[in-house]
Amino acid sequence: MKETNSYSDIIDLPAHKSANHPQMSMNDRAAQFSPFAALTGFAGRITEVSRFTQSKPEITDEQKNAINSAIRLVSEMDIKPEVRVVYYKPDCRKEGGEIIEVYSAVKAAASEPAHIILSDGTQVDITDIIEIDF
Repeated sequence: MKETNSYSDIIDLPAHKSANHPQMSMNDRAAQFSPFAALTGFAGRITEVSRFTQSKPEITDEQKNAINSAIRLVSEMDIKPEVRVVYYKPDCRKEGGEIIEVYSAVKAAASEPAHIILSDGTQVDITDIIEIDF
């Protein structure tokens, strides 16, 4: 008895190529079968939650007076000295922030709202300053 194959009539035909659609690249074709990333963005959220922030330190009235005196002295000087400023920068994404130490010249001091402007353009709110000395 003769063995028949159900595909014997088409097995040797060339592969069909569409005239309307370009052939898919091997990378695009392989991507169809790659694993599905169901939790897109989840790794970024985990990183954000685990990112360390600090709470704003409380400063005493004595420290506030010393900061105000230093700022007043610097603002009255004709030549602005280089100062060391330690300040608290609130985090824009979550509760807390970071404590930053900068060595820079004071460009200006403004009273409304109360802040200092450093030579690099950084504006520091006076209520966020922890230490300032020169």
